Amino acid sequence: MAVSGLAISGGGTIAVSTGDLLADAALLGHAERVLGDWQVEAARLRHLDPVWAAPLADAGAGWALVEAERMLGAVVADVVELRAALVEAAERYGVAERAIAASWEAGGRLAAWTVGRALPAAGAIAALHAPGIAVATGLAAMLGLDPAAPLHELVAAIGRHPEWISDPRFVALVRTAVGSADELAVAALGGVPVVDAGVAPTAAAVLTVFALTRGFGTGALVETPVRIERMPPPQGGLVAGGRAPDPRLGEAPAGPPAPTAPIGIAGLAERVPADADGARIRVERYGAETDPRWVVYIGGTVDTGLVPGAEPFDMTSNLHAVAERESASERAVRAALAEAGAAPGDPVVPVGYSQGGIVAARLAASGDLAVPAVVSLGGPIGQVDLPDGVRVLSLEHDDDLVPALGGPARDEPNRVTVSRDAFDPGTDVVHAPGSLPAHDLDAYRRTAELVDVDRDPRLAEFTAWMDAYVGRQPPESSVWRATRE
Repeated sequence: MAVSGLAISGGGTIAVSTGDLLADAALLGHAERVLGDWQVEAARLRHLDPVWAAPLADAGAGWALVEAERMLGAVVADVVELRAALVEAAERYGVAERAIAASWEAGGRLAAWTVGRALPAAGAIAALHAPGIAVATGLAAMLGLDPAAPLHELVAAIGRHPEWISDPRFVALVRTAVGSADELAVAALGGVPVVDAGVAPTAAAVLTVFALTRGFGTGALVETPVRIERMPPPQGGLVAGGRAPDPRLGEAPAGPPAPTAPIGIAGLAERVPADADGARIRVERYGAETDPRWVVYIGGTVDTGLVPGAEPFDMTSNLHAVAERESASERAVRAALAEAGAAPGDPVVPVGYSQGGIVAARLAASGDLAVPAVVSLGGPIGQVDLPDGVRVLSLEHDDDLVPALGGPARDEPNRVTVSRDAFDPGTDVVHAPGSLPAHDLDAYRRTAELVDVDRDPRLAEFTAWMDAYVGRQPPESSVWRATRE
């Protein structure tokens, strides 16, 4: 566990607790160089005087310098040995964690396939509901309830205890169930175990839902056209000197302050839109017009209803995105980028929260945009298949149900997942704001602040790359609102 309380996985190793080991190894490497320089300097000083060069004939400064050389040499040797031990420990820990994770994944897939084979003839429909049944049964067992009790009793119990869905054990259960949905569905239809589906694990189930709802003609989950409009910049409420404007003096509120370049991951998270007026997309251009670098910040879900209304950041867009279909929210982001001036081939880094995270991953996965990196805050992006070379930083709270809906994270060398409990054990989450308090944007902004102070080299490397990408010059910024037509 890193000193900031974060657990970090991916980026070449699946070890979640090697951050301190690798960071300390780097510090020891620096100490080795400094101590080595001191040792060389002691030798240089000793050889400045012929008497000091023969220390055994002199019990003064020459002998003290020789002792300093010897002691520094011994310390350097100890530092080298300790540094090598730390690196080896981190590597072995990573190998062990990789083996354990692979065993759990294989076991989960095999168990899901076994359950699927045991389903009755109507396996296709049963398989659609079986992951939810598995989660419900597992939750009942975890909470000491009767697993055979009717589902409505479990739902009623959750209603009385909303803190259960913020339990990290329940979140882990959901992640495992989602990750094994393909195996269960294939087995129910008489297929063989899936080794690597290569698609989002819930894609088959979601597409089935689409087919059913369209067949029923309810209009639920059916995509619609979308349009965007540029929002005027917010007006300031003060004048020079920091006081309120006085209309009697002809004073008007000052305009908004010029945007500055973000610093660190916290600076990116702070820019993700959370405006009450419906603006969910922010586009910023860094660099010169002749060499632009773009960052698009994407907000989260607003409408949780199944029938689409005016808001494209809704459940319909959520499910289309998870099913690897272009959603209204993704089309809105693409339109905002184009209207802001982003041209084909320009580098674009999407930074998204919740639904914005899955949209950000989808933009990278599509392959038609030059996306060098993705930052997701609480997005369900675990199983999104991203092109080689795309850097991914995903912040996922262990007590947040939403990112677990994306299944286990793919083991890719350029993907780094940062997790922690948004709430300390024993915290009264019942009185925390929202039904999913660990999914709150402010909670992820606090996690981003911890990322910036963590010593893990994977986080330091990503942050340094991102800081170099945006530079220090103020960006050209615009905010956009999307509406379903």
